[in-house]
Amino acid sequence: MWLILLTIVIITVILSSKIFVDWSRPPLFPPGPPGLPFLYNIYDLKLLVRKTGSHGKAWCELAKEYGAVVGLRLGLADPMIIVSGREAVMEMLGRSEFDGRPNGFIFTHRTMGEKRGILFTDGKVWADQRRFSLISLKSFGWAGQTMEELILEDAENLGKIIEKVSQEHEGIVQNLKELTALAVLNSLWSLFGGSRYDIGKCEPKLLETLRMLNDSVKESNVSGGLLNYLPFLRLLAPKSSGYEAIHDRLLRMWAFFAEEVKSHKKTRKEGINRDLIDAYLEEIETRRNNPDSTFNGNCFGSMVVNRYF
Repeated sequence: MWLILLTIVIITVILSSKIFVDWSRPPLFPPGPPGLPFLYNIYDLKLLVRKTGSHGKAWCELAKEYGAVVGLRLGLADPMIIVSGREAVMEMLGRSEFDGRPNGFIFTHRTMGEKRGILFTDGKVWADQRRFSLISLKSFGWAGQTMEELILEDAENLGKIIEKVSQEHEGIVQNLKELTALAVLNSLWSLFGGSRYDIGKCEPKLLETLRMLNDSVKESNVSGGLLNYLPFLRLLAPKSSGYEAIHDRLLRMWAFFAEEVKSHKKTRKEGINRDLIDAYLEEIETRRNNPDSTFNGNCFGSMVVNRYF
């Protein structure tokens, strides 16, 4: 009996000590809300986002209360530091120790379990993929005359479509946001995938791409979301945690790009690159025998997803 009570007391003391140590903020950790044990600042952040309406406005509120540098601890994820104001941001951007990228569950899950692409990678992978993307896109007219011509063409077509829709609906254009997004998407995809669509017809494939983009933006935030803080929730509550919806969107994105890559492999000609996909496939072949290469078949789809979405 005494042994059981002693065991309970020891466990209680250990757990209490663990909670106290975890809950207290390290001496050099930036100021911020105290939070709760285990959850830390997840609940604080949720309430603040609900109050302000967005994560961006929530960061502004925290900066007003705690200063230019705010520290948050979100569940099991790595601590998050929020930097606000021109001086603090410029100092951070000029220091190499801040060059890394987050490595949370959501960021790796979207690229099939590994850090791939451009936005959420660092080191050699980031340098290789970024260099290749910039050189290749410039050769296809990115930020140049070709890109300008594409944008002007789509802008002219968009104007005609808006005028037509307005005439058909007595001056009311209800889907202006969608039409504008389709025009932008069409210009970009002509460089990435080498094809252009008639935005006036709202072709199903282009609409599906736009929906995937919209879903991606709606379901994402800079901190990664609840699953980034408590990734085990995908096993306990896959639906209510949002994992099912996110995974379904990713499956659609992976299938979309897999189809594009398959089509390019069938139609591409050696030495002739029509778009970024062709150029990437050629780069894979060129570096096939290089064991240190960051270019491979699995990486390709993820690179496009990160770069494009």
